Amino acid sequence: MDHMVGWLEQILNAAKDQALQWTHDYGYHAVVPALLVDP
Repeated sequence: MDHMVGWLEQILNAAKDQALQWTHDYGYHAVVPALLVDP
């Protein structure tokens, strides 16, 4: 179970880093609507 948790944390951290990169590149107003549209 610990392995699964570590794997999930890696994915969440990668997603967070990607979101921060998008925010930096495109601006907050461009990122938020995309998050709301994509389930």
